[in-house]
Amino acid sequence: MRIRMTDERERRLERAMDATGENTKAGTIDAALKHYLADKRNKEKIADELASEHVEELSTPWLEMERETSVGSGV
Repeated sequence: MRIRMTDERERRLERAMDATGENTKAGTIDAALKHYLADKRNKEKIADELASEHVEELSTPWLEMERETSVGSGV
């Protein structure tokens, strides 16, 4: 697979390589994907337990968080 590298992608990849300690692009991409998927799974587990403002803070354009709210009646 080939990925067209723009200047911005190259900068992001370099920052990710520094952050992950990986020394190859493939290793960095693997680490980033593993982190993304684990983060998504973990956030989905706890989203309904968090206050709405915390859910909004943890949400990003790339990994949106949602929570379900239900309203019950005492009847």
